[in-house]
Amino acid sequence: MYPVDLHMHTVASTHAYSTLHDYIAEAKRKGIKLFAITDHGPDMADAPHYWHFVNMRIWPPPGRRGGDPARY
Repeated sequence: MYPVDLHMHTVASTHAYSTLHDYIAEAKRKGIKLFAITDHGPDMADAPHYWHFVNMRIWPPPGRRGGDPARY
């Protein structure tokens, strides 16, 4: 069996309580090899504000991907 979780929401969906970094740490701890973030899109009632999606395209800055977000 391959340990996966293909339906998880982050705090961006407004009804979840974990961040992407929380999920990464927990996946490593549990040995999960693959997971999918399935946050709600901009047209859904509890979706994040439009700027959340704009910022997803520019954050983290180019050349800084994969590191500790506190460093940015």
